[in-house]
Amino acid sequence: MKLMKNLICIVWGCFMVSTLNESTWIAGRVTSLDTPQMLPRNLTVFAHSNPVYMLKDQQPVHVSASVEYLLDYLKSGRNWIENYSSFKDKAEKEAAMKYLKKAEKILKEK
Repeated sequence: MKLMKNLICIVWGCFMVSTLNESTWIAGRVTSLDTPQMLPRNLTVFAHSNPVYMLKDQQPVHVSASVEYLLDYLKSGRNWIENYSSFKDKAEKEAAMKYLKKAEKILKEK
């Protein structure tokens, strides 16, 4: 990731200053290390912040590798929904699959 000069980002409690060569984004993430691993990179339960976008010359953020990663991640989400989830009923499970399919469609259009 390439960051903007004089932009201060908090990473593990430290400040980082760099140069922005292209538009990008950052987000914070936390994970659980003590539950069964079922997602990419052996992650389990996790949460993350909303992205913070840093635009160079007002150009949109598009990172092909991130799109491909997210498509792979959605495959893992589909696996979780189909094999490990415990929704309260069939309608709730179908709604989750609907959102997953919508996300896949949007990403494939990128």
